[in-house]
Amino acid sequence: MTALPKYKPSPDVVLAKATLNAARLLGLNNSELGQVLRLSQATVSRIGSSARTIDPKSYEGESALMLVKIFRALDLLVGGDADARLAWMGAYNKALGSTPKDAILTLEGIVYTKHYLNG
Repeated sequence: MTALPKYKPSPDVVLAKATLNAARLLGLNNSELGQVLRLSQATVSRIGSSARTIDPKSYEGESALMLVKIFRALDLLVGGDADARLAWMGAYNKALGSTPKDAILTLEGIVYTKHYLNG
């Protein structure tokens, strides 16, 4: 039996994949994800094709980490129910002053939404 070589994935690659998955599972399209990350839709497409990654220490990296944390917190609250997760994202939330999907498109909104779900 031969040992498998140790592979340590790059944090940039892991964050890019996690962000794309979180966005898809939260019902965001590339244009909306671009707004969340403050990137163009073309750049989001490059991330999707693995031609670009997301540096966790960059501005878009910090926003990406918040989006992944929002997904994780919400998924836990709805018990992994995709329909409930998407319904929550699209329903008006009085505390957020809009739908969560709209709220996370601004820096203030994504920060507040993350705190709201973790609070």
